Amino acid sequence: MAGQEVTTIENWEGIGKVYADSVPEFPASALPPLGWRMVAIISFDQFSDQTARLRLSLGKILGLVSLVLFAMSLGFIRIFLVPLHRLVENAHEIADGVDIIPKENHRTAELSMLSSAISRMQGRMLHAEDQLAAKNAKD
Repeated sequence: MAGQEVTTIENWEGIGKVYADSVPEFPASALPPLGWRMVAIISFDQFSDQTARLRLSLGKILGLVSLVLFAMSLGFIRIFLVPLHRLVENAHEIADGVDIIPKENHRTAELSMLSSAISRMQGRMLHAEDQLAAKNAKD
């Protein structure tokens, strides 16, 4: 393979598997071609060390990202789902006829609107019960 760049994987005694790369004509700046050749031999071990470091770094990054996502999930549950669950429990109590003051929640605009709607529903329900009781008292 004269005059051709060649890259091979070879098994050398004492070193083991290596990448061998040869360049038949190695130009030297502005000098005329001198027929120089360059051969590079790189041990597989150098790559395996880098691969182990890359795996370790990726493992650390993935672990850190997982912890951040877990913390964000807990924050989401605490900020949004727990107050929503409390409002749902409050709505069930009101639907069961328990005379309680609806819980106000102003954590987010949506929860505030839902809390306000539950309060208005309870007020209309109590007003309708009062009207029905008054109508029954007349009869």
